[in-house]
Amino acid sequence: VKTAPAAQAEPTFSREALAASKRYADRRDAIMLALDADREYTMAEADAAIKKLLNTAVMEKVNE
Repeated sequence: VKTAPAAQAEPTFSREALAASKRYADRRDAIMLALDADREYTMAEADAAIKKLLNTAVMEKVNE
């Protein structure tokens, strides 16, 4: 009986490491807003959090 190899866990990164990466260079501000400082994220989780943030409607009008 052969068993399937153990699934490789995706690497996780801190918010600061993701913000400093080349992949997220144009979205550093969104990374800092969307992710918690005390948690690590996979790239897929970071992408999902950024997408959610950027698709959120603005709720407050400023300078009116």
